[in-house]
Amino acid sequence: MKDHLNFKSLNILSLEEYLNIFDQLKNKSNRKKHWAYLIRTNQLTCPVTKKLVSYCSYDYKNNTKSFHYNFYSEDGTLMSYNISCSL
Repeated sequence: MKDHLNFKSLNILSLEEYLNIFDQLKNKSNRKKHWAYLIRTNQLTCPVTKKLVSYCSYDYKNNTKSFHYNFYSEDGTLMSYNISCSL
């Protein structure tokens, strides 16, 4: 997994591993809820690029010093939770 934009990957997770972590979180953002919904309903293909979300990465964002769960296609394209576009 290559680093993307200002994100540095700390841990690669399968989509199932993300759901296990998500289910244990007490505070769930709308973005995390939306990704869990997309995974559980198997809506993981971008209608524009036809790329499939294949894994999650727990990333550190250098410029804001924050941590994020991001989702990527097999070729490392950072995917938007809007899924209709990749970033």
